[in-house]
Amino acid sequence: MDTRTSYLGLELKNPLMVGAGPLTANAESVCRCEDAGAGAVVLKSLFEEQIRRDNEGLDAALEQEENWHTEVGAYREADLALRYGSHEYLEILRASKKRADIPVIASINGTSAESWLQFAKDIEAAGADALELNIALIARDVFTDGATIQTEYENIVRRVGKRISIPFSVKLVPYFSALPWTINRLCSEGAHGFVLFNRLYRPHVDPGSMHIRVDGEDKYSSRKELAPSLRTIAGVAGRVNADFAAATGVHEVEDVLGALLVGASAVQMVTAPLTRGLNVLTEHLQGMKEWMESHEFNDISSFRGRLSEMNSAEGTMFSRTQYVKSIAVPSGSTNR
Repeated sequence: MDTRTSYLGLELKNPLMVGAGPLTANAESVCRCEDAGAGAVVLKSLFEEQIRRDNEGLDAALEQEENWHTEVGAYREADLALRYGSHEYLEILRASKKRADIPVIASINGTSAESWLQFAKDIEAAGADALELNIALIARDVFTDGATIQTEYENIVRRVGKRISIPFSVKLVPYFSALPWTINRLCSEGAHGFVLFNRLYRPHVDPGSMHIRVDGEDKYSSRKELAPSLRTIAGVAGRVNADFAAATGVHEVEDVLGALLVGASAVQMVTAPLTRGLNVLTEHLQGMKEWMESHEFNDISSFRGRLSEMNSAEGTMFSRTQYVKSIAVPSGSTNR
């Protein structure tokens, strides 16, 4: 069975990607993912906040010199400390590219357009095959409207697209009022693909202590969380000129196949290989081959997107099932 797929213009030997996290934190881990059968890896994310914290010592030293050294003021205004904070990440990227034969995708998580541009340029120069923009801008006050958030996403994507030549994807949160429209807009601004979705923590209120808590188990996803990704991909696959990777909730081989059937080009897994071991990749790859053989599919392109809204009425069930079920009359009922 031919399990190759194309994602962001890259040829992957299979659609199983290990997403950004502890399993992709260094070159040794990347090689272990490759040995287990991963088609590609996304390096751990480079966070703007983390870089700023790492450079607090440098900023303090510069502050002391700012009054007598004219260049220091310009240095701090340009926020050049951010570039030096990325050196460790770039070394991990270079080492991973040197040792691994599968595509290595870098991941950056920031909030300001300037920092995105700095990181993106450095990452391209370090040899990344592609870049994943992890954007999680959410309105946190009553004064920021949806249009403002939308515009900021578009600005970041547009500016990154103009400054780098490697393909890049955008990892989104599902909290948009018109998500398919947003995806189409970001695609027109230069995004080559999308990762659906970024998983945010789910704090809860503990009435006993009257505190807001985040359970340690919440860092792991469950299979039930995959539905929003499948629903969105089914609606936009084939209608937007971009590749899609399903993320959050991909645990079993059925999840992988489901994502491909609705139109995804690849899937990202973190929780499953993290909690069950990297051998889960080998198991899923074998399971995928067996399923393809039993259904007489020689390659992934033969069935990818078969259940998208564009190709099948089945795809609309993701958006209509709840309504259909609410008005369905049970068999044998006399209610009218």
